Parts: sequence; C-alpha cells; structure tokens
Amino acid sequence: MEINERGEQWLEAFINAMHDRGKKQASAQISNIDLQNVESILDVGGGSGCFCMAFLNKKPELQTAIFDLPNVIPISKKIIEKEGFSGRIEHYEGDYTIDELPKVSV
Repeated sequence: MEINERGEQWLEAFINAMHDRGKKQASAQISNIDLQNVESILDVGGGSGCFCMAFLNKKPELQTAIFDLPNVIPISKKIIEKEGFSGRIEHYEGDYTIDELPKVSV
C-alpha cells in the first residue's frame, strides 16, 4: 500500500513517529559531515525536518529546505513550528520519484 493510500491520520502519526526517532539520531548521524563550504541543504523526503534542524544546530547560517509530498508538508510545518525552527526551513512540494528536484538558492 502506498503512503498516500493509508489516510491522513496514519500519515501524521507516521511522520511524528519518524520525527521522534530521527530527532534522537540526526545530530550523531551528521556529526562527521564537514559543512565548512556548504551554504545550503535540500533534504529530499525530509518529512518532519529533523535533519534540517540538526544541520541548523550545527551551522545556524545554513539555508535549509525540505522536498516532500504535498500532504506531508503541513505536518512538517507544524513540527518545525513546535520545535522552534519556523522561518528557518523552506518547503517544496513534490514527489521525488516523478518530479524534478527544486533549485535551492542561497
């Protein structure tokens, strides 16, 4: 069953569960990434934004963006607001299996 066939209630619970798990792991997973010459990050299928948040905690001046399904974006925005990152993470709607990735500008 495709993710969009499971219903909005399931999707919101899934994205929140992935956020709780990702929030605990994201900082450790990106800890060895050298961001010295990095100005922007596009998280494809970024869901809740936990990796964008971790990157911003590591380098606050980064331009960050999430590319995810249209029905995931409102859930992502709620979580990002709750976590205190409103206005720091851009959102782009699309399906990476069929849509071209957005050009994130700095």
